[in-house]
Amino acid sequence: MSEVKFLKFRQKKRPLVSFVVPTYNNKNVIEKCLLMIKVQKVSKEIIVIDNGSTDKTIKIAEKYADVVFVNPIRNMAVQRNYGIQFARGRFTCFVDSDIILTSGWADGMVKTLELYKADSMIAGVGSNFHSVTKNKVTEAQDMAWQISHHSSISKVQTMTMGNCMFRTEILKQFRINTLFSKSAEDGDLYLQMTRKGYTFLHNANLTVAHHNPTTLTALAKQYFHFGKSFWMFHIHHGIITKMLLFRFIYIPLLVVLYIFSVLETTYAILPYFVLWFLLPEMLYSFRLLKARHRFSFSFAVVNGWKFKWHSFGVLMGRGRGD
Repeated sequence: MSEVKFLKFRQKKRPLVSFVVPTYNNKNVIEKCLLMIKVQKVSKEIIVIDNGSTDKTIKIAEKYADVVFVNPIRNMAVQRNYGIQFARGRFTCFVDSDIILTSGWADGMVKTLELYKADSMIAGVGSNFHSVTKNKVTEAQDMAWQISHHSSISKVQTMTMGNCMFRTEILKQFRINTLFSKSAEDGDLYLQMTRKGYTFLHNANLTVAHHNPTTLTALAKQYFHFGKSFWMFHIHHGIITKMLLFRFIYIPLLVVLYIFSVLETTYAILPYFVLWFLLPEMLYSFRLLKARHRFSFSFAVVNGWKFKWHSFGVLMGRGRGD
């Protein structure tokens, strides 16, 4: 499929909420996603922006959506920009196709924004998530998310794009940079907004389910690509942080320490290599101990693994595309 076109367009009275669902070859997850959007008890429209799926994704989308728009350009920022363009509700939700909303989620998000309607600089609200599949890998990811977010409702400078709601009139003032084709497009939008003085809310009382990576291999692939986008995002916006530099030097120094530990007959360098290799695991263990006063081996391993592959992605992302 090489042309941009509407496969379905059903005009409705202006809804309260526009749900924008970007997708590509997601036949295994999109039906549950759209079904849970459909049962949300708010006046709504469902807009699916597809990248030219070759499986049954589009046919499934046509069963539930009010708008199905096919754009073969494989670029997440392009998809989201189209969603912003078509949204007609007072509020716009981005719901990724691997997200499953909980009952009452949309109503709760609307009420959260209405509670703060006097503050015209609050642009949107995000929520918590937990993994659909439960194992040691996903539980560690869930725990990392939980300890990094405040409880109840709090003001924040960024959200996750896959489970958030915006005030549409504010959202339409912005356009996401299409340089960020695979990830970091959400960070680009939030940075644009915060530089204009807008802020966001996080409601920890509302939760969605997410199909997180369930194996270390899948997690490595995901965070490698996140790392590449992370580097490009910071360089593009001129944001050089200590954490960015630390991630950039982590893998090269690890390799250097490994080479010297192999070549050094006295093995004097070996302890430094081991210490540097385990540093992410130690840092995440300290973070968990500080937040929860407990230790978890799987938490340390999984999040240390994420850090290593994210750092590798940062290194490889230098001077390369998203």
